[in-house]
Amino acid sequence: MWKNNKISTTNAIAIIVIVSVLLGWLAISMANNNFDSVVRDSKEKQNAIENLDSEVGPLISIREEGGLCSYGLCWSEKTVYADGKWSIENGQKQNDYGMLQKPDILKIKESLSFVNINEVKGNKFVGICPTAYDGQKTILSVWQYGKEYKLDNCVYDFSKNTSLSRLLNILSQI
Repeated sequence: MWKNNKISTTNAIAIIVIVSVLLGWLAISMANNNFDSVVRDSKEKQNAIENLDSEVGPLISIREEGGLCSYGLCWSEKTVYADGKWSIENGQKQNDYGMLQKPDILKIKESLSFVNINEVKGNKFVGICPTAYDGQKTILSVWQYGKEYKLDNCVYDFSKNTSLSRLLNILSQI
């Protein structure tokens, strides 16, 4: 009887060990897959942020348009380029150009890396576009990983996306 109990106990311990090993392996495997994708994403973002000097072209453009001005449709556009240059143009041809400091451009790039375009596009604008009553709307052109995305605040609700709101806040302070 003791021998049978010992075998049963041994079998039970073996089963517990095997199940524990399998569960541990499964947990580690799932964690590694998730960790690899997080590391891969964060490495891509970090590389994009650090490769500031090797990039060319625009990062983001903010166009305000709507209403009537003496020259026609009112508009102005601010563009920030990957190399730190910026430009502001408007319908009155009162243009301005400059260069951002590296910490400012890094802030913009870091913030831009967190903007999830699909999330922004998932929040549809509900209401009346300001252009319907002589107001202005905002059209963002965002470049991520070499692709341009156009986002219109009369189509998408910018206020429901905190990463986009953060980016716009940073841009308004520069």
